[in-house]
Amino acid sequence: MTIGRKAMTGKKARFVLFLLGRAFISILLVILQIAFFIAAGNFITSSKSILQPFLLLAIYTVEVIALVKIINRDWKPEFKLAWAVPICSIPVFGILFYIFLRYDATSVSMKRKLKRSLAKEYYDKEKYARGKSGLIHYLCKCGFPAFADADVTYFPSGEDKFTCLLEELKKAEKFIFIEYFIMSPGLMLSSILEILFAKAKEGVEIRIMYDGTTDAVRLPFDFKEYLAENGVKCAVFSPIKPLISSQLNYRDHRKIVVIDGKVAFTGGVNIADEYINETHPYGHWKDAAVKVTGSCVKSFTEMFLKMWNFSCRREDADGDTEKYFPALPYDASGESYCVPFSDDPINEEDIAESVFLDILNRSREYVYIMTPYFIVNSSVIDAIKYAAKRGVDVRIILPHIPDKKYALNIARTYYKTLIPIGVKIYEYTPGFIHSKVLAADGVKAVVGTINMDFRSMYLNYECALYIRNNPVIADIKADFDSTFEKCELIGINKKYNIFSRIEGVLLKLFAPLM
Repeated sequence: MTIGRKAMTGKKARFVLFLLGRAFISILLVILQIAFFIAAGNFITSSKSILQPFLLLAIYTVEVIALVKIINRDWKPEFKLAWAVPICSIPVFGILFYIFLRYDATSVSMKRKLKRSLAKEYYDKEKYARGKSGLIHYLCKCGFPAFADADVTYFPSGEDKFTCLLEELKKAEKFIFIEYFIMSPGLMLSSILEILFAKAKEGVEIRIMYDGTTDAVRLPFDFKEYLAENGVKCAVFSPIKPLISSQLNYRDHRKIVVIDGKVAFTGGVNIADEYINETHPYGHWKDAAVKVTGSCVKSFTEMFLKMWNFSCRREDADGDTEKYFPALPYDASGESYCVPFSDDPINEEDIAESVFLDILNRSREYVYIMTPYFIVNSSVIDAIKYAAKRGVDVRIILPHIPDKKYALNIARTYYKTLIPIGVKIYEYTPGFIHSKVLAADGVKAVVGTINMDFRSMYLNYECALYIRNNPVIADIKADFDSTFEKCELIGINKKYNIFSRIEGVLLKLFAPLM
């Protein structure tokens, strides 16, 4: 089974598809948008009109007002600095771009509607809330209860997750919910759709939701109609509308599959062939994911429904959702806890950052981190340094062959700060690390969609599973140990290309906006 663009091959065909596709149109419109801002600035600053002094005075007045507002916002210092530099250095462009991103009516309206959707609760959480203090208590207060009956399976590769996912999809009897950041034509998507279409014919309810960037760049124009023809409901989160909306900033980066309310998957693996090493754009692709069963699946079901009811057509929105939360036997006597949680730019809590900081600050023996991007604020760096100075074995695995070279160049700017105090930094020499995994002391772990960067922690919609005292942590530790052996341990005297170093230092200043 092939889908649209997959049937075409060859460089010329791919180039033609790019020119005719939404990606080219989106890029062209964004370039025109930026050109308009620059042209407006040049017109004002180069005008010979008698009004020019007044225009310049107005610009500088607005500049001061904008800076005062930015300084007084409840933002991370890095965000304030990243905005202050363009506003001071190229005032007209900087101010116009700031106003466009911060006060875009479409984006404001979307946030207001989404906030209402995210506030809704779909099941009774009281009997699952555990912990009188500490991180579990904090997550419960944020609306994410801890479950004592979760059975967790860890997948150290996209291939392992894909194999298991296909098996579980075939077992579905009532419903399948699928939410991904990326879906791209190929073997992986075709294999999944083949099962979904067969299940739809059996009467299983199928829903697929994906981010607007995937809709704009990767999928055929008629993909939604193709799904509908085969009995599958589809929704797109925040479709891209260049020249109209600034919603490029707030993306649904989550990866969730829920089957019959009894099985759920999450992790870094999207639906595209590079994630299962059918293609190799950046060498070997190393990823990770988890499968959970038990009552904790309720939280993943709720996450999906909240986003679905925001994104879908009005006629596809849910009224009665009780059928998606089957009554399952629950044993609350264990000391092993799992907490599915999400984070988003709508709430007032930096939940992902708080989870990472808590684990780092409470660590005693080791903290291991796998992440494709490492572009973090001073709070995270200070927590890593504090852990290392306390004698904690802190290790970070990054890609050696990046999908975004600038991101790795920015990450490398932290090496000279962290390596001298004992932090061990590894680069995965076979290719690209896409896993988003953190493990500590043999008792704690986080597996999910959250990168160690500004976009994941503050701008995107994300999800993860926090694991405490579960046997699966041994499997996660084993994956780290195996991966270390395939990596290069970076030394303090490691030298990189001077242009790469310059790029990293300069772009680091604007990292919060990238």
